[in-house]
Amino acid sequence: MGKMKLNPRYNVLSFRASDEELEVIDAAINGGSRQQFLLEAALEKILRDEEYAFRERVSSVLGQG
Repeated sequence: MGKMKLNPRYNVLSFRASDEELEVIDAAINGGSRQQFLLEAALEKILRDEEYAFRERVSSVLGQG
């Protein structure tokens, strides 16, 4: 096994997709790269989750008023 870098420049994320899921992903990419598509999808998921959590907090505070 090779020597591991102490401060790697990039981190790697991976996941498994079925053939059907990969077809859907490839169809949605529209000429871009899988890497860029998946990075944007992950970041969009984070933003949506944060927005949902914020709305839940606001609703709970306003509901107590």
